[in-house]
Amino acid sequence: MLVDSYVKWKISDFGRFYTSTGGGDYAQAANLLSRKVNDRLRSEIGSRTIKDIVSGTRGELMEGAKKALSSGQDSTAELGIEVIDVRVKQINLPDEVSSSIYQRMRAERDAVAREHRSQGKEKSSIYSS
Repeated sequence: MLVDSYVKWKISDFGRFYTSTGGGDYAQAANLLSRKVNDRLRSEIGSRTIKDIVSGTRGELMEGAKKALSSGQDSTAELGIEVIDVRVKQINLPDEVSSSIYQRMRAERDAVAREHRSQGKEKSSIYSS
């Protein structure tokens, strides 16, 4: 799955932030935070089915990621950062997966269309005889 997300964060402990980012480097902080967020989102997504993710449990997914980043093993406190919000903007399937799903959907629709045509021909032959 391809996940597009963003994080709102603030510095909660400048001393920790300064030492963990090599002198208060925001790019380094963003890089470290990005890794933690991506790992956490992968974990949250991995514990759900595709149907759950697409059908609307996105809020639970984001809340679970935020909680995990706020406390526990994946906490951003060691970086001197407090995560305010985690949002998933978009979730997509890779192109090869999407195309195989569309092919399967087309095949299913074609089968239904063939069934309807055969039923129509059967009824037509009954009425014309």
